[in-house]
Amino acid sequence: MRIKILVFLVVVFSLSIPNGFCANSITDNVIATGLDNMVLAYWPGTKQVCDSMLEGIKANNYLIVEPIVRVDDYQNSALKVYTDKCPNLSLNKDVFFDHRIYDYAMTLPEKEQDELGIVRYQTKDFRIYHIDLDGDPENGKEFVYYGAGEQIAWSGEFIDTSRFKLVDFSLCKEGGFYSTGISLDENSRSGIISYNNTYYIYALDYSKHENMFFLRIARWEKRWSGWSETGELLGVCRFKLNKP
Repeated sequence: MRIKILVFLVVVFSLSIPNGFCANSITDNVIATGLDNMVLAYWPGTKQVCDSMLEGIKANNYLIVEPIVRVDDYQNSALKVYTDKCPNLSLNKDVFFDHRIYDYAMTLPEKEQDELGIVRYQTKDFRIYHIDLDGDPENGKEFVYYGAGEQIAWSGEFIDTSRFKLVDFSLCKEGGFYSTGISLDENSRSGIISYNNTYYIYALDYSKHENMFFLRIARWEKRWSGWSETGELLGVCRFKLNKP
């Protein structure tokens, strides 16, 4: 499967993920009255999907997908089984550029990119998923990496964001980025679910300012570039509900 490298940033409030947290449900500890008042805000063309998913969430009619690896140390041997396949690929590293110089920056070697852009590293809750993300059994399952607790390299400042990435360990390439944030609220979380034979990324985060949870859902969308099929991770649903 060809991967189109894309950064899809979700505008969220201050977020981070509790270490070692593992939810049995997207909405564990969020009381039913909140779910009953959940409101849908959807992207164009996805109303039917999101209406169905809203009912599925309320009925707990989905499966939480467990990662095949979940550790808090990037050097953990369980994670290195995969990262050592591509020693020149730093999955926990991202470099951000001003949009005006992005195309130019992509022509530079890594060292010069690091000097020109803002380097961030994910520092905790590292995961590897192995799922048929694109829904095409002919090309097999895809690997999805997740890391949280991003830190800006030059300042040491931590920012409450996390990152999902599609990874091809056979070609040592990454792409299909989906960035989100997870707040310090004990009910905030992110992960992958299976619903109606499709895999979705979810992020449940909490806004102190609005005293409200926001649940964002994304999925892999196929695209065509010329004669080649590619794809990207795109947001499809956004729900909100009051915190009890």
